[in-house]
Amino acid sequence: MIFTIYKRLGISPLQAIKEFKRDNPEYGDIKMTYAGRLDPMAEGLLLIISGEDLTDFSKHLKHPKSYEAVILFGFKTDSFDLLGIPQKINLSEKKLKMSDFKGRLSLELPRFSSYRVKGKPLFQWAREGKISEINIPEKSGTVFRLEKIFEKDIKEKELRKEVVKRLSTVEGDFRQKTITEHWKNILSPDSEHSYPLIKISVDCSSGFYIRSLADHMGKSIDSGAVLFSLKRVKVGDYETNHEISKKDGFVI
Repeated sequence: MIFTIYKRLGISPLQAIKEFKRDNPEYGDIKMTYAGRLDPMAEGLLLIISGEDLTDFSKHLKHPKSYEAVILFGFKTDSFDLLGIPQKINLSEKKLKMSDFKGRLSLELPRFSSYRVKGKPLFQWAREGKISEINIPEKSGTVFRLEKIFEKDIKEKELRKEVVKRLSTVEGDFRQKTITEHWKNILSPDSEHSYPLIKISVDCSSGFYIRSLADHMGKSIDSGAVLFSLKRVKVGDYETNHEISKKDGFVI
């Protein structure tokens, strides 16, 4: 059996499976796993494989994906999204060209990611303070389609509220308390200064890191950029349906 469930913001895919089994006890004893990880700060469609379909599990890992992403400029973090230690970066006058980010790309991996180097996830190397002992690899992937949906500015005081709210949803141990304090320290609750947000729609190959794309976009215009929000809307031929979308909402 294959299930399409909505992973909410703040939890891991394994927690999403546990919630699904809790809400559907008839599947409680059935072995399940997910095809295509979604990070804690991402939400959306999660493909759950179970039963006889587990024998063809590998084919489900190769499905292309579609996302809606919001990218925040003027910052960088060690995770390439909000769930990282932040630093303000001066914005340049350069403009993004969406055409520069289509096709085959080789991008730096986030040091806080599950990609394995020498048998150990990058986030473990980073947490142990040993990230300098390895070379962080680049990962290749293909962007089949990339469209800008809109661009707008967000005031620093509003950004502070939104970042703290999003980080408060994170369950488990992801450094979120320390990270939240760092964001609070660099964002003033009274500042009217604004930062640009760009929302994009992306179709890409399996295993492509949208976080890395955000970081790459910032570097390409000599500015910082982090993934502000991410929603996966399609995996292969599987899509979010109206019921899921109505219940959990879309990223803004």
